[in-house]
Amino acid sequence: MAEAQRRAGDLTHRDAVFEAGELAASLGDGERLTRAALVIMRPTTDMTVDRSGIALFERALALLPATDSTLRARAMAALGLKLIKADADFDRRFA
Repeated sequence: MAEAQRRAGDLTHRDAVFEAGELAASLGDGERLTRAALVIMRPTTDMTVDRSGIALFERALALLPATDSTLRARAMAALGLKLIKADADFDRRFA
């Protein structure tokens, strides 16, 4: 549902992502949690740090098996991009 909302331009898609993520996490389903989190990783011009998105990806990675998988790689890459933005924000504030 969140993906359809995002594609339709519905800005409440993030709420659906976090709701789906909470449900998946409560079931211990790392794969569904990761797939939900990846919906918020679409290109954006918003330069604010997404702390809730960072936490969601960290939680997803904790629930995914530690073995190599495409899904794990995508989640790690997405988290890395969010952390780069967070690090750049930190550098701007304390430069």
